[in-house]
Amino acid sequence: MAREGQLARQVRVGLEDQAQSGETISQTNEASVMYVPTRAKSVLDERSFGKSKRQHVLEFGALFGAIFLAIAAYVDYKHHNTALSSGLSLVGIGIALLGYRAPNILLPFWAGWMKLGHAIGSVVNLAIMMISWFVIAVPIGLILKVIGKSVMDLSYRAPVETYWEDRPDRLHDFSLLERQF
Repeated sequence: MAREGQLARQVRVGLEDQAQSGETISQTNEASVMYVPTRAKSVLDERSFGKSKRQHVLEFGALFGAIFLAIAAYVDYKHHNTALSSGLSLVGIGIALLGYRAPNILLPFWAGWMKLGHAIGSVVNLAIMMISWFVIAVPIGLILKVIGKSVMDLSYRAPVETYWEDRPDRLHDFSLLERQF
């Protein structure tokens, strides 16, 4: 398609992905596509953040399996505790196998992990916004107030016809619009 935009490519790719996953797509002509969803086979086939939950749980199991194996290797290397490292290795391999063979068992753990991540993200977002407000915006406002600089004209002048502020003639050059940044 000529002049196809990024959004059109994403929609087309999304529809192709849905067609491969067993959902029905009816085409009446080339210009219009009607999407008719079919029922998901299981909870794991539902899509979340662009991937199926099955894929998320598989990645979750592989990641936590690798983390437990890395901790086991560290414990064995540093502390020479074979019993603990063997137990951690078994847990890591078990989690990875559960993600691959029985993702339904790991699904609640993945969902809880996502809820925990959302809660932590909310707290961190609030903390970053507060820090940036108190470290950047408030000091700039206090400095401007101390030096007596008024960034906005908030005065009320009753008899004036308009509050329009004229710009200097040198700024009326339209070629300045080509260099916006």
